[in-house]
Amino acid sequence: MIRSGLVWRLLLVLIALALAGRFGPAGANEAVPYYSYTVDEQGVRLRVPQPYVVDREIFGPAVDKTAARFRGDLFVDDEGNLYVVETSFNRVLKFDREAKLVRVFGEDLDLSRPQGLFVAPNGDLFIAD
Repeated sequence: MIRSGLVWRLLLVLIALALAGRFGPAGANEAVPYYSYTVDEQGVRLRVPQPYVVDREIFGPAVDKTAARFRGDLFVDDEGNLYVVETSFNRVLKFDREAKLVRVFGEDLDLSRPQGLFVAPNGDLFIAD
């Protein structure tokens, strides 16, 4: 009797694991229209699993410069805000979860080619300039 209950529990766990793999996180196994590659030590390109899937793109005209160049660091805070270091324009852009520009940092900070960024949980910005 005890053995029969153990078998049923084990069977239920296996079914749950199978369903979790089938219906896991959205996007985890979805096909994308492109491939990712890496290069090994001999210089051979190797196809690898997708490290991320593009959700949306943010273009320069949405901000106040004519040709935004996102050539610095990126950071996403705990609230889902995206911070982008624009090295070429000496500024940091903050976008909300809907990719709308919220604030521009740097014009009053006298930045000179910022490279990196960290946002503390309390909202303090640390900019590597």
